[in-house]
Amino acid sequence: MYTLVVSLELRMPAAMDLQETVAAFCLCPISYYNFLHIYHKKKINKPWRRRRWWMVSIHRNRTISTMENQLAELVAEPSGQFDNFTRMSLTDFQYLLQKVSPWISKKNTPFRDTIPAKVRLAITLRFLASGDSFESLHFLFKVSSSIISKIIPEVCIALNGVLKDQIRIPQDPQSWLELAKGFRKFPRCLGAIDGKHICDAISCT
Repeated sequence: MYTLVVSLELRMPAAMDLQETVAAFCLCPISYYNFLHIYHKKKINKPWRRRRWWMVSIHRNRTISTMENQLAELVAEPSGQFDNFTRMSLTDFQYLLQKVSPWISKKNTPFRDTIPAKVRLAITLRFLASGDSFESLHFLFKVSSSIISKIIPEVCIALNGVLKDQIRIPQDPQSWLELAKGFRKFPRCLGAIDGKHICDAISCT
């Protein structure tokens, strides 16, 4: 319900006659009607829908112990499945975890337990090793895709921060050319890191 209040000054100029006063009174309802028409036209009449789930059951049943037990089973596997899963040995994984743990660790909240740094690192390494989609990692680690999309950039930034001094990149063209001489059998190849094929886009301008 809308109420229109029109206030007119009783002390009107002498030049305003009766016809102008009547015209002013007629314009007020018309303006108000146009205002209501535009308001209802722009208003989004979307019915409010109650949210069905605040958290799906596979996430609600997730605890710190269940997430850590998942990695513990891979570590205990004698066939070396952990190395295949993360593409690195357990020793290297523990070394990286020790380095990046202060950067990526979060505090628990009254609503839910935080995702441990060990699991955050495992999610990122699995993504880098396999290129799986966030949806696939979601079913594997029982962590929502939206959270994974935040975890991976944070961990990558932390890895770059703690390991940037351990990888030296040539700083001038002559050093790049000297490095490329060892890869003459591979056209336009400038080097290799752990046998991985890294494509780099270089501008011709």
